[in-house]
Amino acid sequence: MTDEEFSAMIKDIDKRSLPVTVDLYTWISVLGMVQLALRHPGVQGSHVASRARQFGEALEAALAELIPEAAETMARGWNPIFDEPVN
Repeated sequence: MTDEEFSAMIKDIDKRSLPVTVDLYTWISVLGMVQLALRHPGVQGSHVASRARQFGEALEAALAELIPEAAETMARGWNPIFDEPVN
């Protein structure tokens, strides 16, 4: 599916909201997965990537309010300089 096809499919979806209640562990896990997914070359620069980045930044901001001492660690997830090699 192209970005254009996806955009047409979800036209006006941003006018709706979806309240979600999750535990902090899930919230942090989703933030980490968004940060990781945005590093994938097939995702970078796409329309979906910009929306995912906005979502991830909103997750990070809300978490930083709840756990201020973790804000720096969460911010590192956006910066590949802090990546650790996987064997």
